[in-house]
Amino acid sequence: MPLPGASVVASVPLLGEVRHLPAGPVVAGSYGTWSTEIRLARGLEPGARLALARRWASDWGQPQWDDPAAENYTTVDCGEGVTAELSFDRIEAWHPWDHVFRILILHGEVPAGGRIIVCFGDRRGGGPGARAQTFIEEASGLSVRLAPSAEGEWTELARPAVPVIGGATVRLVGVAPSRVPVGEAFRLLVRAEDPWGNPAAESGRVVRVAAAGGVEAAEETLSNGIAAVPLRLTRQGLRRLEVELAPGDIRCQSNPIECSDAPLLLRTYWGDIHAQSSIGCGNRTIADYFAHARDVAGLDFASHQANDFLVSNQEWAETQAVTAQFNETGRFVTLLGIEWSGETRVGGDRNVYFSGDADAIRRSSHRHLPDRSDEDTDLTTVTTLQRHYHNADVLLVPHVGGRTADMSVHDG
Repeated sequence: MPLPGASVVASVPLLGEVRHLPAGPVVAGSYGTWSTEIRLARGLEPGARLALARRWASDWGQPQWDDPAAENYTTVDCGEGVTAELSFDRIEAWHPWDHVFRILILHGEVPAGGRIIVCFGDRRGGGPGARAQTFIEEASGLSVRLAPSAEGEWTELARPAVPVIGGATVRLVGVAPSRVPVGEAFRLLVRAEDPWGNPAAESGRVVRVAAAGGVEAAEETLSNGIAAVPLRLTRQGLRRLEVELAPGDIRCQSNPIECSDAPLLLRTYWGDIHAQSSIGCGNRTIADYFAHARDVAGLDFASHQANDFLVSNQEWAETQAVTAQFNETGRFVTLLGIEWSGETRVGGDRNVYFSGDADAIRRSSHRHLPDRSDEDTDLTTVTTLQRHYHNADVLLVPHVGGRTADMSVHDG
């Protein structure tokens, strides 16, 4: 039977169409049931393959088909008389879509117009369902791919996605500047978090800062789990702010704040200079990343460091534009960057930070890029990378990552 109420996500006319249910918001880390229906435009014989893939950074529950009473139990209905072999693998060649659930048709035929229905988190055997990923994302995707014969090439039929949102508040976090002068206005960023550390799906509740020596009482209202409380300190010293979420059942202390009665010649700033979004092997968009760093984490600076062999020319243009867009004097500094991702044998990973808003991308390779028209611009060893940027206003930082930096070829 087709999925009731499911909408067509996408279709490839000669192969088929995909429907996915439910499409509504999913609470991070919750258990549920999700069904994907593939309606075939052509018949499938033994040897045909179907795959449902999630991104490298995803932590959706791993499908299993042996224990109906356990979590993540997954069933596949290929129609009467059809048997299939199921497997779950990490496929590096599909990176970053490399968590792959595969279906191999062993016996029988699925006719043209027939359906294959995959039920992730099937509860009919008493199981709790499947666990959703534990982090928020505006569109958590699933790549549905088909190879219609044993020798056939894989084609992506659709990429359905669901929004993943924060859950209920279990804790508060208060983030303030590390150092401020007496009387200077600043903001205390208060974050209501769910059990996984996401901003909770809370709006309208009041956050209160308690009065104490040099601190006047203040309050602000949560919006999507975040409140920015305007404050100033009137007395020097080292203190933590006491914060509560009305009606007072959840409390926290801020980080320590050093308040000085003299002008500050130096200040302390906090940032994250290595992260990846859907440009690269991470999740969410690069704009979502910078907005999260600034508005949710309460950081002062950030950089985006996608693996270079995953970044197309169009995505590099987007990286430059969005990085420049979020750079705001006096509030938030963004550093344009890329992760040069050569294997350890040719030098290993290096983080590249540019001083300006634009620069040409020079990759270690085009390993996962279909467009290789500018492959001749690659810098294929760390020595050629260092030589290329030797007189440039650029930082090259060794990175202990998937391809650990070889420090014997580091040029300080």
